[in-house]
Amino acid sequence: MKKKHKLNTVDNLFNVCNQKKIKTDFKNQKSDLVLIQTKKKESLYLAYSPLKIND
Repeated sequence: MKKKHKLNTVDNLFNVCNQKKIKTDFKNQKSDLVLIQTKKKESLYLAYSPLKIND
């Protein structure tokens, strides 16, 4: 079977992107789906949602 997608893992999202909105959303526990541009000029989709398990 041939691979259709190349998946990479990132230890720290903020090492590859500089979007302040994402940092603010994380702090305020908001959900969103965004297209981000990495420092290496790659386009990535990011979906996030709070788990509501801590402050």
